[in-house]
Amino acid sequence: MIRRLNYTGRRKIPRESVRISLYRNGSVGEFDAFIRTDGLELPLSARVFVEAYHKSDWMRFDFGAVGEPVIPQDRKLTKFYDGARILFRVKVVSTDGETGKILAEVDRLTPLSADDDS
Repeated sequence: MIRRLNYTGRRKIPRESVRISLYRNGSVGEFDAFIRTDGLELPLSARVFVEAYHKSDWMRFDFGAVGEPVIPQDRKLTKFYDGARILFRVKVVSTDGETGKILAEVDRLTPLSADDDS
């Protein structure tokens, strides 16, 4: 059995708490993200970031604070070519004391497309 030690105290965001949908807006892909952070006991001032990535290309979007979420107007995925298998990660980052410390995250999220029923 492989044991993993968590010295940083980083929490895992449950996959069920994040829903990401991809759609096309003209010739450019865009996404919508629904993120629930309740129950994780995170500071209300911590920032929430959504990162879209494919291989070594990535884009970061600021979704506001845990206590005051804000959906960014521009969610266009301009760095990726058509047909790229884009994955997402969500990070909650501390803003006080230890600036930049990741408090919680979930990685390798597969988005729903406009064709998915679920």
